[in-house]
Amino acid sequence: NVVGFPDVDSHLLAEASHLRAQIAIKCERPRSALPPLAVALRLFPDNGHFQNTLGTLQLMLGKGQDAHEALERACRLLPNQAAPCLNLGALFEAAGKPELAAAHYAEALRRDPANERAVAGVKKTTLVPVTA
Repeated sequence: NVVGFPDVDSHLLAEASHLRAQIAIKCERPRSALPPLAVALRLFPDNGHFQNTLGTLQLMLGKGQDAHEALERACRLLPNQAAPCLNLGALFEAAGKPELAAAHYAEALRRDPANERAVAGVKKTTLVPVTA
């Protein structure tokens, strides 16, 4: 337990909590991810990585609007990262909105031109040929 160490600062506690949430998500236990992610977000609500994880978690829980809001925040907070854009692309693709999905996949590709998921997403949601 990280909290039991007297030298642990809020940054370490937030990172450890975020990691616990990510592990729960990867183990397909999204409800178990909620408490540690809440700790991380309470400490650092403007951390783009935490917001991206929140969006992913909300998507897993079927909370599309909440996921959308968290992922939009993550996109703003992480202007050079493709991951939040990829997650928004997946959200809109699942919602049957290929134009919006394509726009987010294209933004992910702009942020990371070698990202294979972005290339695949653009190809799947548009008729325009994509070269990587």
